[in-house]
Amino acid sequence: MTSNRLSSNIKASILLFFLVIIASITDSYAIATSSASRVIGEYRDWVLFNAIQDDVSLCYVISLPKEKTGSYKSRGEPFFMVLKLKDVKYAEVSSFSGYIYNDEKHIKLSIGKKSFIMIPAGDRAWTKDQEDDLTVIDEMIKGDTMVVSSYSHINDTSKDRYSLYGFTDAYKKMMKSNACN
Repeated sequence: MTSNRLSSNIKASILLFFLVIIASITDSYAIATSSASRVIGEYRDWVLFNAIQDDVSLCYVISLPKEKTGSYKSRGEPFFMVLKLKDVKYAEVSSFSGYIYNDEKHIKLSIGKKSFIMIPAGDRAWTKDQEDDLTVIDEMIKGDTMVVSSYSHINDTSKDRYSLYGFTDAYKKMMKSNACN
């Protein structure tokens, strides 16, 4: 039990380290480096955070890919996030592949036999609307892995495979947490 807990603590520390590094590169990661940011819980391959940004409380579950492949020479650390603002009933999904996306090509998110299109904007990609967010989250709860396939602004490709183990518990905790509601 102690070694599993230690492993989870190390994983959370590594994840936070990557977020801090990424935050120093781009402003879109300000939530990860907020002085009020804290780990709420660790759930296998997903970590739940709470942060305060511009006096608004928000929570997010985040994971790093288990496998990264592609034609890129170098890129930042990719990750996938589900974010919920306090007093908002739904959460939104987004993907970060470690580079500026090609805004003329959509990002493909595959969970099991289902595929979704994500729309790139700079270094982040979102589903097209709240309905897709809810559908993706539902599939993440049912699934065990997901794959994000994308193109950089210089047409390098990447394919990142994420484990969904722990996502359901992290997501449920986020949706029920007083810090998030």
